[in-house]
Amino acid sequence: MKKILNILLCLFLLTGIAVRNVEAEGGFPDITNIQIDESGMMTWDIVPGASYYNIFYPNEGSHRVVSTQETNSFDFDTALTQERLRSGTYSATIEAISAEGAALAHSTSPKYSFVNRNPECPPPKNVRWDGNLVRWDPAGDLEYGYEVHVYEEGTDGYNWGGSTVENFMDVSNALTYQDKQYYATVTTYMYEYANSEPVATGSRPGRFTIRDILLTLDGETAEFKNAGGTGAFTDDEGNPPAKYYLTIYGGGMNWGGQILHSPFNVKDAIIQAKGETGHYEIRGYAMTEYWYRLSEDSNPITYDFVKPGNYIHIQLQGSGSFESNEIIAIEGQPIEQPADPIPYYQNEYFAGWFSDPEWTIPYDFSKPVTEPFILYAAFEQKKNGIGAVAFPAEGGTVSADGSPFAATAGPVYKTPGNVVELEAKPNEGYTFTGWHVDSPDGELYDTSLTTWPYTYSDQTFYAVFKKGYEVRYGYAGSPGAPEPLYVEKGTVITLEENMLEAPLGYTFAYWGIYSAEDWSCIATELHPGDTFKVEEGINIIPTWSVIGGNVTRLSGKLRYDTSIRVAEELKKTIDSDKFDAVVLATGEKFADALGGGFLATRFPAPILLTKPSQAAKVNKFINENLMPGGTVYILGGTGAVPEECLDGLNNVYRIRRLSGKTRYDTNLAILKEMNVLGGELLICSGENYADALAASAVGIPMMLVNPKKKTLTEEQKTFLASASYSKIYIIGGTGAVPEEIENEVKAYGETERLSGKGRYETSVAIAETFFNYYYSERVILAYSHDYPDGLCAGPLGYALYAPIILTRNGNEAPAQQYCSNHGITSGYVTGGTGRIPDDTAKYIFNVTEIK
Repeated sequence: MKKILNILLCLFLLTGIAVRNVEAEGGFPDITNIQIDESGMMTWDIVPGASYYNIFYPNEGSHRVVSTQETNSFDFDTALTQERLRSGTYSATIEAISAEGAALAHSTSPKYSFVNRNPECPPPKNVRWDGNLVRWDPAGDLEYGYEVHVYEEGTDGYNWGGSTVENFMDVSNALTYQDKQYYATVTTYMYEYANSEPVATGSRPGRFTIRDILLTLDGETAEFKNAGGTGAFTDDEGNPPAKYYLTIYGGGMNWGGQILHSPFNVKDAIIQAKGETGHYEIRGYAMTEYWYRLSEDSNPITYDFVKPGNYIHIQLQGSGSFESNEIIAIEGQPIEQPADPIPYYQNEYFAGWFSDPEWTIPYDFSKPVTEPFILYAAFEQKKNGIGAVAFPAEGGTVSADGSPFAATAGPVYKTPGNVVELEAKPNEGYTFTGWHVDSPDGELYDTSLTTWPYTYSDQTFYAVFKKGYEVRYGYAGSPGAPEPLYVEKGTVITLEENMLEAPLGYTFAYWGIYSAEDWSCIATELHPGDTFKVEEGINIIPTWSVIGGNVTRLSGKLRYDTSIRVAEELKKTIDSDKFDAVVLATGEKFADALGGGFLATRFPAPILLTKPSQAAKVNKFINENLMPGGTVYILGGTGAVPEECLDGLNNVYRIRRLSGKTRYDTNLAILKEMNVLGGELLICSGENYADALAASAVGIPMMLVNPKKKTLTEEQKTFLASASYSKIYIIGGTGAVPEEIENEVKAYGETERLSGKGRYETSVAIAETFFNYYYSERVILAYSHDYPDGLCAGPLGYALYAPIILTRNGNEAPAQQYCSNHGITSGYVTGGTGRIPDDTAKYIFNVTEIK
């Protein structure tokens, strides 16, 4: 069976995915050339006049989603993954929409075989139920969600359901009847769903018994009472029912309908049933809000009815829930005003009954009805009030939407989703500490003097002021920072020893004092024990310095081990438990990894080198350091990174292969993946690694070109023409990027060539251009005459703001001069001592030890 599947897979890869031009649907023209590649990227021909495209997916089943795209491409695989759909075959419908919102074209995509590579959700374990709370053991360390379904024995569906992120839920309201057996099922969900085995209720009975009910008649008034006539009917808990269901027999009809009130007028009930003159029998039963029975059928009552005139039908329309969608009126008589409908939307309220759909003519309920008509229910958006209060009142003043500053402001009423601008102004000698919701000690909403809350509900925001001027060490939330102090004007403080957590590779140098109002510098180079007189709110901010003489070698037994070692250092540098993504490239060639450097810096993600014999240890690192559901970017086709290199990854992470027929096509696939549509761009040789390697830490998109061809490919020209570039840098001399290519590139933006006498000087020119003297305090050394060791250093250099400078024994001068000119004595050496010896690195950094 496995052999057959492999043969089918090979045929699939050889033939590609079929393109199907479907017939026009609903009278619209086709959207042509709809294709889905092996990674799940869907593309189609641009529809003239289309402003955007709606994609409806999947077409199969009831779970259907809509996504809006402004371009003629859609990542179908990612969309299906995010919807937690199971593995299977799916298609989508694409609609082209004009700027005015009119549909221009409409087609269905080819089928796509989707494989959900996210980890399967484990089912909840140890589900137990005491009749009130359903509990279960958490499914794992991830942030799973849970659904609880409760159903009666013998029913197909469930009576009640709810969701939670906790590992318990109170389901007591789901137990409707005391004489029923109930079961609960718990479902784990994240990427997919996993159900527990059902568990039965414990000893707790249901809420209600089916009780007897008595229907009485007094003249034309009927009323439901408890059995025995002991008062209005109530349930077991003493509450009136939510509604009653009435049945009327007689006059040649059998009518059933909902009546919400008791007592009720029997004559009116028969009129609403469109009864003719005759003898009628009426009975009914009580129900909960969710249509569960609370009683048996009542006893019947009888009534002799005389039809008072001709019936006229009145329809009720509006975006709400009505007691009935129709009223039966008697010709020549007015109608009573119906009960207010319940709005469908929480942000709306019922605004009255109108004669016209535009809600301009209120309906007159004293007017006799002469013909059928529609009664329109108007609904308007609620206006929520946002108010502000200064606390304490002597601490400052507040305003709302430009109102005068005062101790209180508002409420300002606006429809939901609109913003109210709140401002706080501290009085002399006070400090504003933040906006709190609903009370001075309520949830902290914002710490800015001006905030813009949305009006989703009525809320009051308290501007809390503290007496004194705030003295804060570090930024709000800085690791290790103490609570701020509040002192009177003129107080002299003594600066403390550093208590803040230093970034990796840095140490505390001195304190700087900055105004809390505008962050202007008040004093700098102050040290613990120095004193300072407080005249306003201040922030005491540390200045960090790189630990001098701290040079670390990043190397392993093989280039694959070195890439893991660099990845470990990147993880420490960004202070993260897990990466969001990793980039996999072949370790046998350089072009794909260098072209993917910009992609890796965006996350940042490590670049890991792989091949089949080394994949096990590389994938072990990925499984230990990539977050579940993260993305593994594969650079190059299966000839560069074979499928066997992905063993153990396919069903755990999102796999995204970026490839093309040539290294230049793969490079373009990477640029398109990152949606590079403008800004700055680097142009580097794709035939020699040196310049591209040195530029890989810059964090700017890189296009590789072929100096042998002395021209851009047509695909590269098309890509460049689709964007707008502020600056294009040509990296290296004319031997690396010929003048012919430079002249072509000039058509797409301002150009500048960065080069030196050789690769060493070119790497220094890159460092001088992109790594500012005031912030760049480290250097990464890479071997100049082979690529493997420095190939993966780009993301680390970008994260550290450290340039990659090329060197080797005997060509140390450019790197040494750069470090000397900028006072740099710290950094990294990539690769083993066989490439860059310790003595060479010591000379460059002017240190005595390489760690």
